[in-house]
Amino acid sequence: MPASRNPLQQLRVAVAVLACLLLGGVVGYMWIEGWSFFEALYMVMITVSTIGFSDYDMSDRGKAFTILLIVFGTATWLWVGMALIEGLLERSHTIQRWRVTRMVQKLRDHYIVCGYGRIGHQIVGELRRHKQPFVVVDSEPTALESLLECECPHVVGDATHEDTLRQARIEHAKGLIAAVATDSDNVFIVLTARDLNPTLSIIARAGELETEHKLRRAGANRVVSPYVL
Repeated sequence: MPASRNPLQQLRVAVAVLACLLLGGVVGYMWIEGWSFFEALYMVMITVSTIGFSDYDMSDRGKAFTILLIVFGTATWLWVGMALIEGLLERSHTIQRWRVTRMVQKLRDHYIVCGYGRIGHQIVGELRRHKQPFVVVDSEPTALESLLECECPHVVGDATHEDTLRQARIEHAKGLIAAVATDSDNVFIVLTARDLNPTLSIIARAGELETEHKLRRAGANRVVSPYVL
């Protein structure tokens, strides 16, 4: 059965299919066995719910119809259950994102960590150990999932963009660490950050030695090359 990307929409479709299945079962029994609406509804409910209790004599066509109803009913119930679980998980993630957004909105005198790779992860660990407020800026799905699970303050986006750094409250930040994967992006981050907050303390990661002077000219107070260290 095709799944919708939106868990709520998927749940609606699954429930609609289940309702159609129940209605179709009622109509089928009324047509095949000649039962009343209530008798047919009773048989559909005990069949689809897999209770399997019945006092009714049934023709061979009715039995074949019941087999089909059991197969499709079980599959539909599984679909509804999976959609419900996905909806609850999505709601949980929504609550987590709301909490993270609230944490970011309250930040002052904090550090902005641009990039949550190996170096960014290590920096966050040090900031947590020293109980320093921080926010992480990243756009990689794997990193964002990890940040959401631990409810770390973070902003989803490209750190080279002004809007993203403003969401990280750069005007109120104490420092910024540019630790994304490429030197060119780190240079852009430093340039943008220095323009938005002239008093900001900026530390930048340099993958190559020749990039160090470019980062300093862009406005970095300190440049660190982890490979040299």
